[in-house]
Amino acid sequence: MNPSSEKERSKKQVDVNEESLDFDLNLQCLDDLYVKPKTMEIYDTGDVAHEADFSNPLSHGVVRFIPSAGLPAHVRNQLPSKNDRKFVYVPVGYLRRERGAYMDQILAALGLPLPNIVVVTPETAGSAEEQRAESYGVSDAASHPIASEWSEGHCREVLAAKIGGLLSAVMESSAEVGAWVLPDCPRRRNGAATTVCEALPADGKCVALGLIGLDEEAEDVEFEAALREAMVPVGSPAKSAVRLSFDPNLSDGAPLPQLTHLLIFESPEEKTIFRNKLLDLVPDFMVAFGNVTREAMKNIFESVKAGSPIVLIQHSGPNIIKMSKMFRHINSHLHLSNDADPPQNSAGRAKSIPPLPGEDDDLIRLFINTWPAGYNRESVVLADPLLTTGAKLQKRLLDAISACFDLKTGGADARAVRRRALGYAWAFHATADAHSRQKKGSTENLHVQFVVFTLLSIVSSVIYSKIYSGTSPTGAIQTTIYVSTILLPLYVTSLKQDVDKGTAMANWGAFKVASFQIYSEILKFRTQSGRYRVEEKTEIALQKPVEAFTLRIKEIWMSLKPFLHEDSIMLPEDFWNNSEISDVSSPVTIVSNLLELPRVPPDETTPILPPCPPIPVSDPSRKSPPDDFDDEDPPEVEFVDDNYSPLKADDYIACRMQVQMQAKADRLEKMVARNNLLGRAIKIITIFSGGCAAMSLQWFVPIILAVTAALGTAQDYRKYPHRIEKGNDMVVRLNEMKLWWMGLSMYEKQLPQNKDNLILTSERIIVSELQSSYGGQSSSESKDD
Repeated sequence: MNPSSEKERSKKQVDVNEESLDFDLNLQCLDDLYVKPKTMEIYDTGDVAHEADFSNPLSHGVVRFIPSAGLPAHVRNQLPSKNDRKFVYVPVGYLRRERGAYMDQILAALGLPLPNIVVVTPETAGSAEEQRAESYGVSDAASHPIASEWSEGHCREVLAAKIGGLLSAVMESSAEVGAWVLPDCPRRRNGAATTVCEALPADGKCVALGLIGLDEEAEDVEFEAALREAMVPVGSPAKSAVRLSFDPNLSDGAPLPQLTHLLIFESPEEKTIFRNKLLDLVPDFMVAFGNVTREAMKNIFESVKAGSPIVLIQHSGPNIIKMSKMFRHINSHLHLSNDADPPQNSAGRAKSIPPLPGEDDDLIRLFINTWPAGYNRESVVLADPLLTTGAKLQKRLLDAISACFDLKTGGADARAVRRRALGYAWAFHATADAHSRQKKGSTENLHVQFVVFTLLSIVSSVIYSKIYSGTSPTGAIQTTIYVSTILLPLYVTSLKQDVDKGTAMANWGAFKVASFQIYSEILKFRTQSGRYRVEEKTEIALQKPVEAFTLRIKEIWMSLKPFLHEDSIMLPEDFWNNSEISDVSSPVTIVSNLLELPRVPPDETTPILPPCPPIPVSDPSRKSPPDDFDDEDPPEVEFVDDNYSPLKADDYIACRMQVQMQAKADRLEKMVARNNLLGRAIKIITIFSGGCAAMSLQWFVPIILAVTAALGTAQDYRKYPHRIEKGNDMVVRLNEMKLWWMGLSMYEKQLPQNKDNLILTSERIIVSELQSSYGGQSSSESKDD
């Protein structure tokens, strides 16, 4: 054996043993590292809620604002009454570790629910006082209708007061719906954020959340050190506070004292990720004013591309003036181009917008050259604080929010798909309604036959017994009456079996309820309520409600399958299953031929779409309303229902609830009159039968009783008492829903849950009333959204 090789093996074995020993020691060190914090008595026993607190990477604490030494009394009074601000500290990598759960965990640590809407304010340069003194002013005062004779100083004072009033109106309305204020830069050097937070209502219910990423400012080094000394794991009580001096004259990178909550991220990149996720989950609108920075101008343009509402308060800064001129130029050009091109040919296509004359700002020129095709003019509100009141700004802001978030239509492709789905739904509704009318005729014919032939059977038996009693049938007349006394009861028995079976009534009820349910789903789809709500403005999000709508229409239509066999009308079960309908001849041709609908050739934008019922287009001869979006009181456009366009809640009330209530009230008036008439007729005939018996005309009494029974059968068939009761209940409940809606504030009407409650509850009331008229017949019960 080679001694050298033996020594090498021994050396390697020793090295391995040493490495193993080092590895064991490292493991032991790691064990000590993770065990010791659990056993170290850093806090008293009463301070520690449970052991799991130390495994939670989130920390929290308190930031306390204290007045600086030497501040005058009136400045000290500006300090908020509650000078403690809770903060939550998010360490680096937390968002990546927690993935989909971090939003709920952070909100739980803050003690806040997800808001209904977020108010975003862009970053500005300079404190609030500096901006009021240097940025506020009317650039073209000579042509302004009010400020033409004012001095610059007086104009600044009026603008400061007016802008404060507008912000107070917006913040007060936003607080009603649980909105958050989210400044882009929640630092003391951002004067616009200070002004917005100061405009919050004083009831303390509003949330002003500051998202701060450390290492963004020079002051963050000392601030982070103070945070680490004061913060404790979430769930444990804070033992000390981070003290920050309160001085309105300071314009630095410290957090705003007007904020109610602070969310501090160790990584600025993760702060951006959290902010983007929050704005993806919750609708937002931007209030831009003051000396906005160049970066803020880019953020405003990003909001335009995202389709979010924007309020630009004019005369508040030089860059705001530039942006206002740009929006006027864009709106004016788009209005003129829409007048020149038919809407159906220009929708969704990017237009070439000419440059703004005399504008040398590179950013403005870049914005104009890259203007998004889906821009909605109603989404931007240009508010002149010298002309606009708080109430008018609230109304215009609500219109902008409604245009952006309430009804999302998407681009040309998304609108074409929605219209195709609505076209087929209307075709199926018309089919079900046509069958309903046919079944109604068959059902009423059966009822009339049963009543008439029953009456004839009784009359023929009474007359034959009275005239030919005890004699054999001789002659044509006597034989005819005799045979009728035998055949009529047999035919009446057959009719009675059909009536008792209730097939005709069931068929009629099934098609009638199906037509109402399809119409109800169409309205829900057009109002984007419940399952048809579009959560985001992406194309994928716009497709999901269409898929749910087509599946629901398929569910209703295929439930009529047993009743379609006898009419030789069958649609294939997989008609709605395929996204691309290749065999468009059989089902669509059947429906089109049944309804006698003209075939419409596909246009150049939708070459793969099958023919569908004709879609009404706007009349090019009609003049468009004047371009008044920049005025303080835009004109109201009269609503005209074309059966395809999206419906707002107020339009739904006008074209559905009021129409149903008025039509039902008219029908109730007729039903009450007919029910009273039948009741009086039955009473009079009953009294007449008693008179016949008293005058020895007993043979005539069965005939009179047969007429009374016929009238009673008609009254029972029409179900007048039941229908009157249910109809009155429907009118009362719809009126209650309308009064509830009228009692909501303007901002509460924009909440999706309130709109869903109005529309879904009203449709449930209307459809339930109809179902009760047919004994609870329903082609397909709809699950609550």
